Amino acid sequence: MNSDPTGYGWHADFLNGWDIDLLEKAFKDPTCSNESRGRLELCEPFIPFLQTGQQQNMCDTIPSHVKEQVDGELKALPGCNPIQAGPEPATKASC
Repeated sequence: MNSDPTGYGWHADFLNGWDIDLLEKAFKDPTCSNESRGRLELCEPFIPFLQTGQQQNMCDTIPSHVKEQVDGELKALPGCNPIQAGPEPATKASC
C-alpha cells in the first residue's frame, strides 16, 4: 500500500496464479464467452476444478504474524502507513 489518497500512485504488482495452459484453453472455449457473464460453472474447462463452499472452507489458512486487523472494513491502512498527499515524497512516519 502506498498511502496515495488520489489512487494514482506509481506502484503496481502483478501475480499470476493461473495455470497458463488452462487459461489459454478457457480463452478459446466457446462456453467461456460473454454470455457466461463470468460464471465459471458455465465455462467447461473450469468445471473439473470447481469446489463447493464447504470444500473451499476446508483449506488451511496461514495465521497472521502481525497483531493488527487486516480483514474486513478498516478505518486506516494496516501498519504504520498514514495517508499522505503528494507530489512531494512521503515523509517517514513514526508510529
